[in-house]
Amino acid sequence: MYLPAKRKEEMMKRLFLVTLILLVCVVLVANDAAASLTWVDAKGQSCDVACSQAGLSPVVSGKYKNGQPFFVCAANEAGEGLRGGFNLRPI
Repeated sequence: MYLPAKRKEEMMKRLFLVTLILLVCVVLVANDAAASLTWVDAKGQSCDVACSQAGLSPVVSGKYKNGQPFFVCAANEAGEGLRGGFNLRPI
């Protein structure tokens, strides 16, 4: 299908603007979601227990083969800095 050059240029501008608006919306939503996360010091407990005691819910990243959820966590083992990881609720 043939479109005149001017019409094609207008369509490309509109497509660019719509794409830009959608991108800004995605960035704003992602930033808002990340800002609402809070690290909780588990003090050696399961993430599930520590978050519950703080009145929060832990982030679940999946399930282990036994059906128990994996909780997102970070640890500062031996003072080497925070390292992301996961843990399971102790049985």
